[in-house]
Amino acid sequence: MDTEDGCSCSGNGECNDDSVCECDEGYTSKYCEISSTNFEELEELKLELLDILRGSVESTKDKAKTIEIVADLTNSTLLNTDQTISAGKDIVDLVIAKNDSEAIPTFEVSEKTSEVIDNMVSYVGETDCEAVGNLTQDIKEDMEVYLNKIAKGLVSESLTDEEP
Repeated sequence: MDTEDGCSCSGNGECNDDSVCECDEGYTSKYCEISSTNFEELEELKLELLDILRGSVESTKDKAKTIEIVADLTNSTLLNTDQTISAGKDIVDLVIAKNDSEAIPTFEVSEKTSEVIDNMVSYVGETDCEAVGNLTQDIKEDMEVYLNKIAKGLVSESLTDEEP
C-alpha cells in the first residue's frame, strides 16, 4: 500500500507509522520488492563472487579492476548484508595492503577504494544507526588507515605527474 508520505511496499507489505515497510511473510528488503528465497540466492551468489575476488587479489596485476568490481558489488543497497559488506572490506584490506605501512596504492585503486568505503559507510549508516554493531566497529577502527592509504595513493600519483 502506498501512503501520502511516499512509503511504498511493492504490494508485499504495509507501511508502519514511521513510514517503514513491514514486509509480508516471504518478502524482504527496504520496500519488500524481493522474495526471501530470491534474496538468499542472490546474497549467496554475491558472496561467492566476492570470495573469488578475494582469492584472486594476490595473483592479479589489475588491482584497480578488482576493487572496481567490489565497488560495484557493494553499491547495491538491495543486496547488501553485513556478510557482503564484510567480504568487500576484506578485499579492500588486501588490495590496499592495509597492514603494510610502506605500500602505497595507485591513484586508480585509491579512487575505487574510496567508493567501496563510501558504500560501506552508507550501509552501516542505514543498518546500524546507533553504531554499536561489530561491522560498524570494524570499519570505524580501520577508517584512519583507509583514509591515509587513499590520501597517499592520490598524492603520490599527482606528485609523479608534476614536471620538475
